[in-house]
Amino acid sequence: MPRQLIVSTVGTSLLTNANPDLRPFLYQTANRTEAELDAGQRRRVDDALAVSEQRLLDAESDAIPGLSAELNGLYRFYGGRLASAAGEAPDQHMLICTDTVQGSAIGHMICRWLLDRGFPAEARVVQDLSTRGLDTFRSALSALARLCRDEVADYRAAGYRIVFNLTGGFKSINGFMQALGMFHADECVYVFETQAELLSLPRLPIVLDPEGIVGRHLQAFRRLAYGHELPAADCRDIPETLLYQVDDRVALSEWGQAVWSGCCNRYYRDDLQPPLSPRLRFAGRFQKAADDLPPDRLSILNRRLDDLATCLDGGDNPKSLSLKKLQGNPVPGSTHEFYAWSDRDAARGFGHFEDGEAVFVVDRLGDHL
Repeated sequence: MPRQLIVSTVGTSLLTNANPDLRPFLYQTANRTEAELDAGQRRRVDDALAVSEQRLLDAESDAIPGLSAELNGLYRFYGGRLASAAGEAPDQHMLICTDTVQGSAIGHMICRWLLDRGFPAEARVVQDLSTRGLDTFRSALSALARLCRDEVADYRAAGYRIVFNLTGGFKSINGFMQALGMFHADECVYVFETQAELLSLPRLPIVLDPEGIVGRHLQAFRRLAYGHELPAADCRDIPETLLYQVDDRVALSEWGQAVWSGCCNRYYRDDLQPPLSPRLRFAGRFQKAADDLPPDRLSILNRRLDDLATCLDGGDNPKSLSLKKLQGNPVPGSTHEFYAWSDRDAARGFGHFEDGEAVFVVDRLGDHL
């Protein structure tokens, strides 16, 4: 059995199942962040969370499905052997949580429970992933699409089988995750509340962008996907469902991000893409090395170079990129390195700044130091 990345959406069933008398209060405050709870409300939520965690810690294996929807899905997925499955399958677990007090706490609680039982696991809190406001919720859905485009795709490139466990979580989120799962997951699994059986939906043979819209507007989609806004006049041939327009500027909508995340690798496998930023330049030696790469490595490298361009323009320096200064002089002519990819031979890109650090030149592609 190949290694698996299991992405589970997290709701609040662990909290409400353990505190049935508080359900009206917990539902009322479910979408609230730290700043939106007064001191009395926060104490009541914290007390309820403590009860939930203790019940989870005290529960026997066969009682787990009745406590947490997310763990119920995993329990059924592993054939009722959740307690012993960690030693049999080195699966990685990613828990998608809201940034509310309840959602974040429950996600980290389940994460600790999995870690204590030998499962590699991490809780990923997505900002604004709640239905407090439509605009912020749409932005959060776009962030989920980017997570699939970047991190989930990297796991697939490393040979992982991808499973979306959508037993827990919220309906407003899971509907979108099911759509993403059609393009990014090998399998989506559910457990209906009144059933003990696991419902499994395999990956569907769907081709995104059959009319080549993304391919015809590839450079515009690249810029939009990495957070740039473009003049609406420059994107009038792109379907409006894929865009979100404010005045005369457009950004990618959540569905635009989903379409891009599902098909960008098709275009990134063929050629080294031009830099997204004028602050990034490729040396001839690097371009030749990139041109000689197999398609799967070239696809990852193109996405990492887009991350690099975004970082140089003042964006994040994500862990998957890790642009940093070299210590000493291990690569003559280069002063910095970044991750090209981290699986297999763990390649790195090496480069240096020119023009008073206005431009970063990628000199070469090489092995991890």
